[in-house]
Amino acid sequence: MYDLILVLDYRRIDELQYSVDFYRKNLKCTSISVITAKSAKQEVEVLGLRFIDEDKLMDGLTLQAVRDYIASLGVQNNRAAWYFQQFLKMGYSRICSGEYYVTWDTDSIPLRKITYFTQDGKICFHMRNEYHKPYFDTMARLVEPPLKKISSKSFISENMIFKKSVMLELLEKIESNGHLSGQYFWQKILAAVDRNELTASGFSEFELYGTYFATHYPDLCKEDRLKMERYGYSLYGRRLSCQELEKLDLDVIAFEKWDKDNPMGRYEKIKYKLKKLFWR
Repeated sequence: MYDLILVLDYRRIDELQYSVDFYRKNLKCTSISVITAKSAKQEVEVLGLRFIDEDKLMDGLTLQAVRDYIASLGVQNNRAAWYFQQFLKMGYSRICSGEYYVTWDTDSIPLRKITYFTQDGKICFHMRNEYHKPYFDTMARLVEPPLKKISSKSFISENMIFKKSVMLELLEKIESNGHLSGQYFWQKILAAVDRNELTASGFSEFELYGTYFATHYPDLCKEDRLKMERYGYSLYGRRLSCQELEKLDLDVIAFEKWDKDNPMGRYEKIKYKLKKLFWR
């Protein structure tokens, strides 16, 4: 069993209202907590969920603090919120009362029962086919000995299971890295990102944690895959009803904001469907 942690932009509370029943039905969690801005507290608690103030999860970690620290590194802080939500997922390990916790992106919906453990107790990582070099450049600077890509696949997913003791171990190693500026793990991570990548996508908490776990505890984990559709808006034009979702032959579907704002055209959809058909 595990805690389910949802890190939510308060402006997108509608995503949570849309998906919460699927979390309760298909994830075997002991509790559901939402880390978000205090302005969303009432709306979270109306849904029967535990509210955690994003600015009080950890001493020193706030969205404004992340903005300020990025600016102090001499670059624009337009991606501060994106980095902030990753640090919140990592920082939750310091208040987690159980042995494990799972994070889910609130724009992604589990349509079937999702398994995180094999019958012999190994952790299941849900893998993808993607690769972004800057993530590995950053993680190579964070701990000693330097981490290297260990899987042909990617640990990036809409969900991740964390073993608290391993995440705490990783955070301690990052904070003890005297070659990086900053006091807290999140400051040292930002300092490790190439300045040209700080305004883009220079770090992935999932890629870091999955690589660290598989490197140091290979006998305790197993790679797995979910049948997932990321382009919900492009393919269906809208969020589907609960009845429509139940009929899909998928484990997970996402309705992401960037896909809604920039949906695929007709030709792109045909090309994408053919790619999915032949690239498994």
